Amino acid sequence: ITEPRTMEEDELPGGLSRCAGADAARLRADHAALISGIKLLDKYAPVKTKILAPLPEAKLSELLDEKNLPAGIRLAEKLIGLDDRIRRLSAQESRERALVESLQPWRDLDMPLDCSGTRTSAAILAVFPASAEMEKIRLALRDATENAELFLVSSDKDLHYTVLVCLRTDMEEAVAGLRPLGYSAISLGDVAGTARENIAAAETRLDEINREKADCAAEIIGEAPGRAALKLRADTLSIMIAKAEAEAKRLCTESVSCFEGWVPEEREAELAEALGKYDCAWETADPDPEEYPEVPVKLKNNRFTRPLNMVTEMYSLPAYDGVDPNPLMAPFFILFYGLMMADMGYGILMIIAGLLVLKKKKPKGGMRTFFELMLVCGIAVLLSGLATGGFFGNSIVAFSEAFLGITTGDMPVWLQKFNDGLLFNPLDDTVFVLFGSMALGFIQIIRHDRRLRSVDEGGEVLGCRDGSGFLVAGVRRAGNRGGHGLLVGGDCRVCGVGLHPGAFQTDVNWESCRRRGQPL
Repeated sequence: ITEPRTMEEDELPGGLSRCAGADAARLRADHAALISGIKLLDKYAPVKTKILAPLPEAKLSELLDEKNLPAGIRLAEKLIGLDDRIRRLSAQESRERALVESLQPWRDLDMPLDCSGTRTSAAILAVFPASAEMEKIRLALRDATENAELFLVSSDKDLHYTVLVCLRTDMEEAVAGLRPLGYSAISLGDVAGTARENIAAAETRLDEINREKADCAAEIIGEAPGRAALKLRADTLSIMIAKAEAEAKRLCTESVSCFEGWVPEEREAELAEALGKYDCAWETADPDPEEYPEVPVKLKNNRFTRPLNMVTEMYSLPAYDGVDPNPLMAPFFILFYGLMMADMGYGILMIIAGLLVLKKKKPKGGMRTFFELMLVCGIAVLLSGLATGGFFGNSIVAFSEAFLGITTGDMPVWLQKFNDGLLFNPLDDTVFVLFGSMALGFIQIIRHDRRLRSVDEGGEVLGCRDGSGFLVAGVRRAGNRGGHGLLVGGDCRVCGVGLHPGAFQTDVNWESCRRRGQPL
């Protein structure tokens, strides 16, 4: 189904307006809540799943059932609320732990931390760098005033924690004498009572926080059996959101809705049967040529060509009036891939991996076509390796010589034949491989109806033997698109050349080159 062409409200035909669909924003919020609930269950009650476990399946009636949506949304909101409570408790826990950590150095101080002294005397909590010696600090205080005393509470690797007691009238002199030694007054905020009492109270609150967090987490874990239902409800909401968005784009009157779409021609009878169940009017028509770019593309595939969908979609789908490339590309892609690797060991691994995933995982869409392609390419690799004698490279020969002391000549005849390839050995029969590659290339050109009619396309193949050779070079004819191979006769002794189609541009007279026998 395609949405109507973009029109402003005042441009719509008389009586038509945009349909008022369901509240898509509310549906998205509910969907987000369900997804959050699922993630919370995965966080607090993780489930170990097998790597190749297939996706859960559900009946269409269950997927479209909206009756259980309110219960699912309430469960998700409950999980979110419990998680929010845990987050707030965690923040409170951090504050309590920070308080305990700040009070630990003053734990042995019996004086209330909110005590600032009497009417005539002052009590100040102060710290000094650990590098400063307490004797020097006391001497400096004695030099500044005789009406003051410094008490050491505790020390660590960074600071000395002290209490300065002095007359209020001498407080400025005492502070001035201590400041050169790193004196710094400390304020612990609104803490009342001794440090020991506050630490004990904070630890009690921490125990309560931990118990409440554990209760909230246990309540979330208790809802784990509803995970599958939440996932199903999330999928249901996804369909409802898509439906609401589509409704908002359609044109309608008070009682009629209008839309257009595309259907394969061979399924028009099915469309008529489906629409015949409803009170509606409809018609079908072939697209006009100017509509071809808008026509959606549906490839017709069998089990052999379907895996090539991944390769085709990687680049671009053919136009409506174009040619499906899968049947043309499938045999060459699979064959070339097999010849490229040509190793039985890797082919066996690819076949096992493809079969295992397709059987156990039961993937859909692009993942399915990928592993189907791996399977058929693995078969091609296996057969090519059997023909050319490759099994993880030359692992059989290397293993026999290194660990068993058996040379190639001492191997059984059947094993020697296996290593040499049942058809040919590409290391020894290079010319055969070269001519075979050229033959496959020409077959592909002919299959695509690109015969040697003009010199306008690039190719990359070259073969030669002693004394006489031929070259299939890549040239591009000025002003033309695409390209073809060019055969040039002559006594050339070039053994391997690949010419990029865009390397040069020239006009070549094929007949004159062939008649004179001049090398390119």
